[in-house]
Amino acid sequence: MNLIRRFTRIISRFHIRTLFLPFVLAIVIIPDLFIIGSVYSNIKTLGETRLHLSSSAAASAAFPIVEQIGIIALITLVVLFILVWFVCRIVFLKPMDGFIKRLNAVSGHDLSRQLEDSVVTNREFGEMRNSVNQMIGSLNGIINTIRHKSETVAASSEELTASSEENKATTDEIAHSLQLVASATDKDLQSVNVAKKDNDGINMSIVAITMDTMKLAESAKESVRTARIGEKEMIRATQQMREIKETVNELAEMVGKLSTQTQDVNQIIRDINDIADQTQLLSLNASIEAARAGEQGKGFSVVADEIGKLADQSAESAQKVHEILAAIQNETERVAQSMGVGVAKVDQGMETVERTGKSFKQIEDLVNETSEKMKTVDSEVNKISQVSFKAAAAYKTIETAALATSEQTLTISSASKEQAAAAEEVANSAGALAAIADELHQVVISFKVKAD
Repeated sequence: MNLIRRFTRIISRFHIRTLFLPFVLAIVIIPDLFIIGSVYSNIKTLGETRLHLSSSAAASAAFPIVEQIGIIALITLVVLFILVWFVCRIVFLKPMDGFIKRLNAVSGHDLSRQLEDSVVTNREFGEMRNSVNQMIGSLNGIINTIRHKSETVAASSEELTASSEENKATTDEIAHSLQLVASATDKDLQSVNVAKKDNDGINMSIVAITMDTMKLAESAKESVRTARIGEKEMIRATQQMREIKETVNELAEMVGKLSTQTQDVNQIIRDINDIADQTQLLSLNASIEAARAGEQGKGFSVVADEIGKLADQSAESAQKVHEILAAIQNETERVAQSMGVGVAKVDQGMETVERTGKSFKQIEDLVNETSEKMKTVDSEVNKISQVSFKAAAAYKTIETAALATSEQTLTISSASKEQAAAAEEVANSAGALAAIADELHQVVISFKVKAD
């Protein structure tokens, strides 16, 4: 703020000196021109009078000499005036053109270059150049910081999207494994039903019972393998959900930092608006002073009007930037809310995955128990006549276990669907965050800045 006020004071002081210097020169030199012209006219009139009054040849010859002296004096004064005018233009007006061009470039989002030493002709120009260069450097730093943060958010969004897709693929694999378990359970139920029917004709169906027992044992082994695979997949899914949670937390922290930096930029915009208001007030005061100066202040009045227009344009540009930043802040808040929802969904997903892992463990235990029962059935087939009632009870136990397995499989399948939905929501949130980061990046790249 102090830097911009100092720059404004230097410009005001420089404009007053630059605009009034040609008028001062005109006030000093123009009367001399009139005096020389009057002297030249008097000398010419005197020479003509003497020429008419004198009849001598010497008087006639002296007149051209006097006339030449007057002409030389007049030409010398004109050349001196032109020389002074060119010196004033080179020393004051040409450097000012360089300042105006650079400031116009800054208003057009070009922050890649600073003012060079070649525009400095006096101390005021040096102070003004340093102030402009410091302002351009500060804006460069702000734009580069926003650009880097937006790129970081975009990269994190891509990583989150990839993790969500991988989690969805894992969930699909779990669903497939559950289908295998359900299929095996259905087979178990069918085998048990067949065994129960054959139990009435035990003496005629011993061979069929033996074959069914072998099938059940094989199915039990397959169920154990499937359950173990599912348990491993659940462990992997749990780890991936933890990684997703960490990534979402990091993104939430980045969004918070981005919101803070946007507020800092808003403060800078407010400072620019204050400067524009002060510049407008200075322009109004300058117009009043020019009006008081009368004819001599017309040129200064035009410059004051241009300064007022420039202040209005600066205020309009600052307002547009403020509106853009307000939109960015709104989107940032929406992203932060989405991140909060995403974290909650991830926590729910982790709980679901952990419950699924426990269910797979229970499935494995039940299948192992079923396998042991089938071994018992196999060993008791040779004693079918004595233990037929035990076989019926064993089939009942197997049927109960199979039904329990089927119910648990349905529960796990439902949890897998919820997990897939949660993964899809995380992916959608990541896509929305990536879109916001891209919009922010598009706003930032409209500025032409120096490379880091």
